[in-house]
Amino acid sequence: MYREFFIILIDFFKNMRYKNLVFEVVLPLIFSVIGVYFLSKNVSDITILDAIFNSTSNTILSTLSILVGFTLTLITVIISTDKLAKIKEYMTHYKIDGKQITLYKYLLINLSYTALIEFFLISFNILFISFGHSFAMTTIYLCMLFNAFLCVHLLFISIRSFTDLYNIIIGTSD
Repeated sequence: MYREFFIILIDFFKNMRYKNLVFEVVLPLIFSVIGVYFLSKNVSDITILDAIFNSTSNTILSTLSILVGFTLTLITVIISTDKLAKIKEYMTHYKIDGKQITLYKYLLINLSYTALIEFFLISFNILFISFGHSFAMTTIYLCMLFNAFLCVHLLFISIRSFTDLYNIIIGTSD
């Protein structure tokens, strides 16, 4: 029962195209590595590093709470749009297991994935704020890299979701 979220993850990555992979995975990873690298070169005291991470985690928690609200709003807008029947019928060029999927399923997969990752990242940050002070510097840097990657990844996915919603509302194709 508690493994169904893997279906969302698998479906999300099955319908990801190369340009989406570059924009939503590779670029966030590059930005995160560069940011954590420069931080590691400038901060050598674990007390300062722990304070920086706790501070950024609190900011990230607030930001993620807002992103969760946007994600849920997007789902609500899509479900309540007067174009819902058209969205459920419109076939995209995306495929899962060799079958074309509808625009509705595509959007639902993307938004479900986004919400899942947002809730996971909120949990991660809460745990790290609670227990991060006892970690070694390398572990803190790795957690910061993971955190930064997922935050930028979510930001880029949210941009795509808003763009998709805009295209649906004004009536352009995918």
